[in-house]
Amino acid sequence: MARIDDIFKKEIRHADPQRKRKGKFRWVHYTKLHRNKDQYCDPTLDEIERLADLIDAEGEILQDLVIKKDGPDDYEIMAGHKRHLACKLLVENRGKKEYEFLPCYEINDSEVRSEFRVYSTNGYHEKTDYEKMHEIERMRALLSEHPEEFPNVQGGRMVERLAQVTAMKKTTVGEYLTISKNLGDKGMEMFKKGELKKSAAVALSGLSKDEQDKVIDQGITTHTDIKRLKKKIEKQEELKPEKQVKQLKNPAGVTEHEQPELPHFKNNDQRKEWLRNYKAWGIWYIDLNIGCTYYKYDFGNGASLIVETYVMPATKWHDEREESYFHLIGGPEPPKGTYGIAKWEKHKVYTKHPDSETELIEFLKYTQSH
Repeated sequence: MARIDDIFKKEIRHADPQRKRKGKFRWVHYTKLHRNKDQYCDPTLDEIERLADLIDAEGEILQDLVIKKDGPDDYEIMAGHKRHLACKLLVENRGKKEYEFLPCYEINDSEVRSEFRVYSTNGYHEKTDYEKMHEIERMRALLSEHPEEFPNVQGGRMVERLAQVTAMKKTTVGEYLTISKNLGDKGMEMFKKGELKKSAAVALSGLSKDEQDKVIDQGITTHTDIKRLKKKIEKQEELKPEKQVKQLKNPAGVTEHEQPELPHFKNNDQRKEWLRNYKAWGIWYIDLNIGCTYYKYDFGNGASLIVETYVMPATKWHDEREESYFHLIGGPEPPKGTYGIAKWEKHKVYTKHPDSETELIEFLKYTQSH
């Protein structure tokens, strides 16, 4: 699976003690070789026996083990754990003493590269989805924390770099990273045991840890059922009053922007033109449930002008058109005009009753002069 040659620039060859090669080739007794501490893939007995049959049929081990010194006369296996177990079975269970010594290539990698090599050389083991996730997460950590160790795997997003070294699709790598980052303890234990399939684990990862536990406790573990329940939970969340208030304050899906500066108006025609050009203020909020789009302008005197718009469909009497309603909120107390009537109506909160263009022009005149 992994493209180990690209990472370590190492060519895999048949065992040959006479070849010239950087590092040390040596024949090592199987009892002097031990499991790498970072090894996480455990082959089945059937896998080991089948490999033992192939080695015995060939009469030799065709690929060197990769090892690292771990004591005066002991070595840690970097690559070749299954070959080692197969030879141990041949010697101890079948009496094949000719396989006591294994062809090994001794390296002197750093701890980081040694751990990475364990993950990148496990390609011939039939890994579970949990093992693949563990492998990708550890590779991500090593590439992220020790970039200097991997000069040939730099540039681009992490998902792309992991896809490069594992020969997986970027979407698949992304799914495993999502599971690793977001799946709770209960779900992870089920995923490890194979009781939760990858697609179900991805869907479950989209819920909070508490919601995940509740779903598992209900015995819901299939991808389809989890997605169905997730949509139900999301709908319930949207209906919560505090959620709706939060959307009004900071609407999801709308990019915050810097509003244009208020122009210096010379006459009422310019004020009318500015009001009718409300789309230049930028979208403030979109309500997909009722099909309304809102625009908002905040004035320096504490007032806000909200424009509520929606599209009226065409009928036999008129073409499709957009309707707009202006709502002025807050700001200074309006001065009195003729007969003591306020020049505009002040609303402390949003009201469904719109303000007239005449009132808004009076407000703009006052705002500009104070």
